[in-house]
Amino acid sequence: MKKKLLIFCFTLISIISLNCISADTNCTPELNCSEWGPCIGGEQIRDCADLNDCGEQSIETRTCNCVPLWQCTPWSECIEGIQIRSCIDFNTCANDSTKPLENKSCEETCIPEWECTDWFPEICPKNKAQTKNCTDLNNCGTIKAKPAETKSCEYKTDVKRYFTPLVIIIILIILIDLILIIELWKKKKVGTKITPVKKQSKIQKNPNIPPKK
Repeated sequence: MKKKLLIFCFTLISIISLNCISADTNCTPELNCSEWGPCIGGEQIRDCADLNDCGEQSIETRTCNCVPLWQCTPWSECIEGIQIRSCIDFNTCANDSTKPLENKSCEETCIPEWECTDWFPEICPKNKAQTKNCTDLNNCGTIKAKPAETKSCEYKTDVKRYFTPLVIIIILIILIDLILIIELWKKKKVGTKITPVKKQSKIQKNPNIPPKK
């Protein structure tokens, strides 16, 4: 009885499996495709999905007449009578026959007049950089021919900063020494003049020597 039951179950499973395989084989794809994309390089693509899940999912392509899609930057300032810009074809058609102009002649209506401050700081600092500010007196709204507002410089130790006070101190010491020497010399000179007078007075007071007539 058990053997018959196993055979029956196996047969039933086989029939179900065959039905499933047969159902998969008879699946009819129903593709749902998106809109065609832009024409890039003479080709368009779109994605297609199978609504019946038959395993059919693909990307379709087709040729097309590529039409360039140009995008240009704004015109630059008028420099030496010329303005420039860059133009790119977003459809990459590799066809420059319709490419817009990327340069044109122009007239300079406003000529800037730059006025700058002195370099700051006056002595090159440790960071070896000096700056200044420049303004356009004509307010042309351009930086054409604007002088550089930063520059590198050579940093040097300020010897004068220490040397000058030292020289002044030395000079003062020398002057003080000279003044002291002169004062001592004057006192010594005065002392030599007074000494003979004192000796003469002593001689006059000596009783053994008669006074001079």
